[in-house]
Formats: sequence, C-alpha cells, structure tokens
Amino acid sequence: MRADLHMHTFYSDGAHSPKEVVAMGKAAGLGAMAVTDHDTMGACGAFFEEAKKAGILPLKGVEISAYEGEGRVHVLGYGCAENEAYVAYFEEKFKKSEARIQKMIALSNEMYSLDITYEEFCESRKNLREPYHAAQLAKLVSARLQRYIWDVFAEAFAFGMPAHVPDWGPTPEGAVSLIHACGGRAVLAHPGRIGLLTSVEYREMRTTGDSARREFLQRENLLRRQALVDRLAPLLDGIEAIYAKHTPEQREFYRTYALNHGLAFTGGSDFHSEEDPPVGCMPFDLSEELYDFLSER
Repeated sequence: MRADLHMHTFYSDGAHSPKEVVAMGKAAGLGAMAVTDHDTMGACGAFFEEAKKAGILPLKGVEISAYEGEGRVHVLGYGCAENEAYVAYFEEKFKKSEARIQKMIALSNEMYSLDITYEEFCESRKNLREPYHAAQLAKLVSARLQRYIWDVFAEAFAFGMPAHVPDWGPTPEGAVSLIHACGGRAVLAHPGRIGLLTSVEYREMRTTGDSARREFLQRENLLRRQALVDRLAPLLDGIEAIYAKHTPEQREFYRTYALNHGLAFTGGSDFHSEEDPPVGCMPFDLSEELYDFLSER
C-alpha cells in the first residue's frame, strides 16, 4: 500500500492539525501514514482517530533530535510507548527548549528592534505544552516584519546565524537507545541530508569565494556523514531511503545500503507546510510485514 511515514503537525513545527494532515493523505490516496513530530507524540491520539475515520492505517511515530558535535541528526521512532523513558526525555526536552526559546526571543528582538514577549509567543503556538521550535518563532517574527518566513529563518535563526541558540538533545546513539527503551523501532531519518560541519565551517562554506574550499568542505561533510551512518548501522532498525528530497541516486544508495546491512528501509515526505514536498509525494509502498514491524507492540 502507498504510505508516507514522515510528516509533522502544529504539535511541533508543522503548519497543520492532525485532521488536516490526514485529509491530505486521503487526497493523495495513501493507505498508511505516520505523524512524526519532533520530540513529542502529543498529536498521535488525534491523528489515530482521524486516520481510522479516513480508512487509513496509522503508525505511531516521533522524530528525536540528536546531536553529533554541532550537527543535528534526526532519528525516527516507530511504535514507541509513552512510558517512563519517554516521559523523562519529554520533560527534559520541554524544559531545555523553553529556556532556549526565551534566549532566541531576546536575540531576535535585539536584531530586529521588536518587543515580542514570551507570552505572545506561547499564544501564537496555541499554548500547546510541547517542546518549542525556532521555526515557530520565525513565523511570529516574519509576521511582525511582513517578510517571508524562510528568509527570516535563514537570516536570523539558522545554524550559525545571530539569533540561533544551540539546541539540547542526546547523541545519535542516545536517540536510538531512547527509542528502544520505549519499545520502538529506530530509523535514521533522511541520511542524505545530514549536515555535520561545524558552525564556523558552515559559515565559511556559505560566504567563501574560494570554490576549491567549498568543494573540500562539501566532501568533508560527505565523509563525516558516511562515517556516522556506518557507526550507527549496527544499532538501527531501518534507514529512511525513499525521502522526498533525496536524489534518485541517494534513494537507491541508501535502499541498497539498508538491504546489505539487514535493515528495513522506509519512505517519507517530511511534510511541514506547503513550502515542502506534499504529503505522499514519494514512491513508497509499505508491506504488511513492515507495517507490523513498525507498529506498537
């Protein structure tokens, strides 16, 4: 059956409700879906209810934000239980994200001469008790400036920019261990998009006029990325090979890599909003065997 196993709602940094995301999946002809909000399973109850109404098989999902040095590595968890391990992680993530966003509000106010308050920010995100995200603040700031959200995000909040504050999270191995402690299956998200340069290297690659230096940094990131994938492979249950923004060559490479290492491979759009590839846009079919493997036990 056609499936999309990677998408987000406004419970993290998506633009839509679980009901709206399910409607998009229904319109795309999907037979199975998973909502994988960042660091929370808060949307899963509403998502399951709407998916069942729509005749779509739901999978319980979450996307854990992990860190390799300064680089962010996402690990998808499927079939996780909201047990003590999950609750302990969620509470710590919420607390650390609250402190982080308050610093980012102050930095963006200074950068743009604004007066956004923490209370105003909370109201803008529907006062959900879920971890805070930079994209949510970028949405509020861009509305005040009457500018395009992703221009503001890239200018102020992206990695290495003036209003960026480093996030808190486990190591990639820690994220896999957390997912397994919750009884879930750990799948490395969009491996072809992982960036492992330092903030200094990243800024240099964006600003240098030296093409040879840019090419060196790009090659260095590829080497670091593959070393990470090789290191994690024995711990993982799967790899997200059929990712919407992977090139055809990357899809085939990671699909073959997964099969050669005895891992499942999954597919997802990583839909957040209409700025992204649409729900169900990737050619991914979910077998009954894989559905059972990824389901909550």
